[in-house]
Amino acid sequence: MASYAPYPALHQAAFSFPAIDNHAHPLLNEEHRHAPGFHLESIISEAEGRALTEDAVHTVACMRATAQLAPIFELGSSEQTWAAVKARREQFSYEDLCTRLLTVLLSIVRIG
Repeated sequence: MASYAPYPALHQAAFSFPAIDNHAHPLLNEEHRHAPGFHLESIISEAEGRALTEDAVHTVACMRATAQLAPIFELGSSEQTWAAVKARREQFSYEDLCTRLLTVLLSIVRIG
């Protein structure tokens, strides 16, 4: 994985912390992806338990997250479902997820 030289503090944080914040952590480190309470759905809701894993997936926030993550995860238009996003996330290493997400973030920062 190439270092993001212009952003050494960001690179250090992304590669040394198991959770970046209370929303992005389920996207990242493989060893923490299935820890109790670390559901991918927490990127779309503050809910807990069944309300998070069964109900939050039917919200506008989930629809928006699905639409935004699908192209980053290289899902075709017929695959753009929350279940497909979750399944595809499992196929990426920590380094690949960081690269994909930081690349998108840095392109937004440069444009904005």
